[in-house]
Amino acid sequence: PAPPMAVPYRRLGYPRAAGGHSGGMEEVALHAPTIVAELHDGEIKSYQLTAEDFGLTPYHQDQLAGGTPEENRDILTRLLQGKGDAAHEAAVAANVAMLMRLHGQEDLKANAQTVLDVLRNGTAYDRVTALAARG
Repeated sequence: PAPPMAVPYRRLGYPRAAGGHSGGMEEVALHAPTIVAELHDGEIKSYQLTAEDFGLTPYHQDQLAGGTPEENRDILTRLLQGKGDAAHEAAVAANVAMLMRLHGQEDLKANAQTVLDVLRNGTAYDRVTALAARG
């Protein structure tokens, strides 16, 4: 049978979608293998991903933790300005790389590197502030 987390995507008519969980988190994680159920052209397949599949270093869950809303805002601001810590950069890179795959860019390692490049050069912050200014 199809993995339950991907069945709703098929019922809703999505051409491609994925759900994942890892170590108690419902996202691509870097502290444990991520179990993915992916819908692609009507078929659902399950597979496992690790940090290495993204060309990234595994991190302990404590290194990926956030904090209070204010602390999380500061973490996100630093990250988007190119001043984030490596664990948070990698967590964002892995999850965005997976989204990129769902939109046709299949190479997870190349995708993760693209995300890291954008985060590190600060253009992500410029884009977010420009969008926020538009209201």
